Amino acid sequence: MLFEWPSRLIRKWPADVAIASREELVFWHCDLNEYLYRLLFFCEVHEIDVDWICRCLLKRGDVFVDIGACYGYHALTNARRVGPQGRVYAFEPQPDMFAALRENVRRNDLTNLEMENLALSDQNERLQLHRFLSLGAGHTSIARLEHPVSGVLPCAAITMDEYIAKKGIGQITAVKLDVEGAELKILRGARELLRRPKPPMWIIEVNVETARACGYHPRELLRLLSDFGYQAYRPVWGKAIRRIRRVAACPSEEIEHGENLLCAVPSAHADALARVGVA
Repeated sequence: MLFEWPSRLIRKWPADVAIASREELVFWHCDLNEYLYRLLFFCEVHEIDVDWICRCLLKRGDVFVDIGACYGYHALTNARRVGPQGRVYAFEPQPDMFAALRENVRRNDLTNLEMENLALSDQNERLQLHRFLSLGAGHTSIARLEHPVSGVLPCAAITMDEYIAKKGIGQITAVKLDVEGAELKILRGARELLRRPKPPMWIIEVNVETARACGYHPRELLRLLSDFGYQAYRPVWGKAIRRIRRVAACPSEEIEHGENLLCAVPSAHADALARVGVA
C-alpha cells in the first residue's frame, strides 16, 4: 500500500522507462501504468517473498524453471544467481510479455537462460488466454474472470513432462509457478517430474479467485503434491523474512489469497529447508 499511494495522485505514469533492480539488472521499456512494473520501480524487487525464497534455495550450477515468467524479473535474477554453470528455463505465452522478456535477456547479456513462448498444461493443446480491462498483463488467465475481457490471446501448450523429455533436462532445483489458475493443469502434466527420486521444490502462488474460475480450490494443489510426499511452507513476515513455517495439512483456512507457498519434500530437500529456516 505504501508504494501505491502515489497512484491516487498520478493518473498517467511514464510508459517507457528502464528500471534497475537490487541485483543490478536493468529492465527495459517498463510501463509504470502496470502494477508489476510500479512494484519494481518503488521496491527494486518483484515479489519480495519469492525473491527471498529463491535467494536462499538456489546455488551456483542449479537449474531453475520460471512458469509465467512475464517480463522476466525472477528468470533473469535467478539466472545471475545460478551462474554460467547453471540453467534457467522461462515460459511466457503472452507475445508482448515474451518480447519484453527476450529484450531484457539480450540487454543484460545472459547466456544461461532459455526462453519459450509457450504455455504448459496437462496435455498438448491450444489454449486461449484472457486479458481484462481492469487488470494488468500479470493477471492474464485461461479462465474468464468476472471482469470485462479486453482481448483473447491464442497460444500453444505442452506438458512439462514432455518438454523435459524433449530437452533432456536432468535435475531441476526449483520451479516458480504463477499462472493465474492454470497451476493444477500444469502439475497434472508434470507427474513424471514429481515421481523423481529428488523432484524439484515448487514456489506456487495461491490465487483463490482464478483457481475457483478454473473449477478447483487451491487446497487441491497441495493435495496433489502431498501424494508425492510434498509439504507446504509459508514465509513468516516481520521486519524481514528470515524463516518459513509449515502449513497444516490443507485446511482451507490456512490458505490465503495471493500468498506464495514453498512446497518441498522434507526427506529430499532437508538441506534447502534448513537454509530457509523452517520454524
